[in-house]
Amino acid sequence: MRQPRLVAVAAPAGGFSWALSAIEIPNGYLLGSVCVGLTAALTMRTPLELPGTVFVGAQAVLGLSIGAYVDPQSVQSVIHRWPVMLLGSAGTLAASTFAGVVLARTSAIDGATAALGMVAGGAPGIVAMSDEFGADDGLVAIMQYVRVLVIVAAISVVASGVHGAPGTTVASPHGSLAHTLGLTAAGVVAGVVAGRILRLPAAPLLGSIVVAGGLSLAVPALRVHVPVLLEDLALAAIGLRVGLRFTAQTLRDARAILPVATASIVAMVVICGGLGLLVGWVANTTAYAGFLATSPGGLTIVLGTAATLGASAVFVVSAQVLRMILALVVAPGAAWFVTRAAHGGRSATVPLGTEADLPAQQGPP
Repeated sequence: MRQPRLVAVAAPAGGFSWALSAIEIPNGYLLGSVCVGLTAALTMRTPLELPGTVFVGAQAVLGLSIGAYVDPQSVQSVIHRWPVMLLGSAGTLAASTFAGVVLARTSAIDGATAALGMVAGGAPGIVAMSDEFGADDGLVAIMQYVRVLVIVAAISVVASGVHGAPGTTVASPHGSLAHTLGLTAAGVVAGVVAGRILRLPAAPLLGSIVVAGGLSLAVPALRVHVPVLLEDLALAAIGLRVGLRFTAQTLRDARAILPVATASIVAMVVICGGLGLLVGWVANTTAYAGFLATSPGGLTIVLGTAATLGASAVFVVSAQVLRMILALVVAPGAAWFVTRAAHGGRSATVPLGTEADLPAQQGPP
């Protein structure tokens, strides 16, 4: 029964996404599929998920598209800009910690759950470590996915303001379509394998960026050129998965905390957007690239959008990966800090255990 239901959702998702793209709505394939997936998830009696292999393939295709923009000039630029990327990542995480404090003080959510629910990045890893630190992993997951939806909306709004700005593109391939598809398929397989061997977070996505970027640097003649239609389908698949994961049961579970949590997330995204303008100016790149570089999470969504930025995509990828790694490292300390701040610095009995124990906690094994 799952296949007919999936087709019944995927077909309108593809049609609606194409329609949005045809009328030049920014990120049409991504936004359209999120909307259809979200509508389906909230109206279906039983949950529906995109097959894991489809999502893995979509991430890998997207990674190849981004990796194709890597060249010696862009790499050199990233090396020179690393202090700015570190500043942006630290600022984004500081904003998410502040949002966690506000949420803990204005709702019945405990400090650990508020902190981990607001941490900007590495959602699967954050959810996985939640129980270890005494947080409610269900509420953490809900807030993490609400954050992704808010980011999708924010990116679409910002993109509307800069749509039509010129960007850098990868030159079209000179080989046949069969050669292009064959190289893309080989890149997908190599990217997935590389990501797993290197134990990268979001392994198919980042592994494919590594493979495509390495080829672009080492053997320019083998630079992977992903067909536009295939890239559009990958974006639609990613958007559909995001939408389908937000179910009616999720909303019922989060009814009490959703308004204040959403308000905190929106405030965090706005603060990070302002930081992004500063980062874009200091790094001598576009304000849009700075906005994406400091976006508080939603890696696949952000990088899907960054794929349209040309050379600036490498800057966005580097900043986002740095932020995601830092997020997983600082999450335990953020949970301790928010728990303290939520109680005015006084000792409190919290699900995390004694405050003396918390700073010594390390991330997930």
